[in-house]
Amino acid sequence: GVLMIIGSGLGNSNPMLPLDGVFSRQQTLAQNTSFKSVKNLTDVRRALAKSRAEGKFLMLDFYADWCTACKSMSKNTFEDPEVAKLLEQFTLIQADVTQNDSADKALESHFEVIAPPTIVFFGPHCSELKQYRVVGEMTPKKFKSILEMMLHDPELTTKLSEGVGKENAEEICT
Repeated sequence: GVLMIIGSGLGNSNPMLPLDGVFSRQQTLAQNTSFKSVKNLTDVRRALAKSRAEGKFLMLDFYADWCTACKSMSKNTFEDPEVAKLLEQFTLIQADVTQNDSADKALESHFEVIAPPTIVFFGPHCSELKQYRVVGEMTPKKFKSILEMMLHDPELTTKLSEGVGKENAEEICT
């Protein structure tokens, strides 16, 4: 009974596996091998430059081990087959703010993040797409609809197709 309560608090919904995923935060990242860990603004800028050079949107996921909604998003939303397929069109980075240290606070402050889970999207010119920002837990269906709207936004997709070459990307996104 106690394990079920603990498991529920950790965001696990299966009462037969109350501690599923508790011992391995790395396992979650391993399943999402396309997520790259970032710790500071320099890391984010590098990822933005790479994303632009590859002609992709960028998704920055603010995550924390103590955040049950974050765990649920990682396990249920990002792993949903339809969502995962759409995410292949994005550069995926994740800021693990579990420690809540000065670097975590600086990154959260820069992007005006109050708490995880918060997902920030960037467009073809390295600017945040504020209209698509996600704050709080979201079902796979709802998250999929946001990704689809972004990927089919004619203004954004035109800008994406006009992207610059790799030689200019670093300087533009800094």
